[in-house]
Amino acid sequence: MDEHNCSVQKLFSFLSGKVKGMDTNMKIAVCDSDKNFLNKVEVILRKISKNNDMPYIIFKYENSYELLAYFSNYKDFDIVLLGFDNMKKNEYETAVDIRKIDSKVKIILVSDVIQLAIKGYDIQISKFLQKPVKDFQLSQVLNTVIEEKQKEDQKFFINKTNARIDKIYYSEIKYIETFGRHTLIHTVHGVYESYITMRNHLKLLENSGFVQSHSGYIVNLNFIKSISERAVLLRDGEKVILSQKRKTSFVKAFNTYYFC
Repeated sequence: MDEHNCSVQKLFSFLSGKVKGMDTNMKIAVCDSDKNFLNKVEVILRKISKNNDMPYIIFKYENSYELLAYFSNYKDFDIVLLGFDNMKKNEYETAVDIRKIDSKVKIILVSDVIQLAIKGYDIQISKFLQKPVKDFQLSQVLNTVIEEKQKEDQKFFINKTNARIDKIYYSEIKYIETFGRHTLIHTVHGVYESYITMRNHLKLLENSGFVQSHSGYIVNLNFIKSISERAVLLRDGEKVILSQKRKTSFVKAFNTYYFC
């Protein structure tokens, strides 16, 4: 037990203590009352670390109070895996509090209650796994989320117009819409006009969590709160049109993205 009142396991690269091009190691928090499950996750992360030749720092918690006590002060987790055995209100609120503290941290929920996956929409979970979880499923999800996190903070494109040049990060785009012959990129920082066509936006954002909801709209799946018959509701309250023609493929893409 260290100064943060948790068990910390440092996993080091076999070649060096640092990863080329990175200033800090990825920090992954795992919380579950089941010690066997905590150990299982640690073993899998060791294998991923070795295969990727990349060190991770793992924080293991047997209760959510210690996790929140640390995270509220340091705010430096990259990924949080929360394991729940039931639907206790205070346990789900842990996930809500984590999202309030950090809008970009990746959250993986693991529970035997499938309803928790639906509630997870509201807090932008990255993945949901239903207990009992097989090792290969857990390994696959952890690998996927780790790769997403590594790429997320790095991926961007340069948007040039006659008036300005902007560096736009994929993770900050909420949705894109057509605007005459041009397009509008709606981000968490504001709206940017772009000369990039919708077709080229789709190519640029391919396999990055963006799906076309309508011929005139592309939506970032990470910002979705709910999906209705004719619209996609975003977490900030904005609505994006969902066409009947694309509804089935859009919902399928959304489910695949969040539920493997």
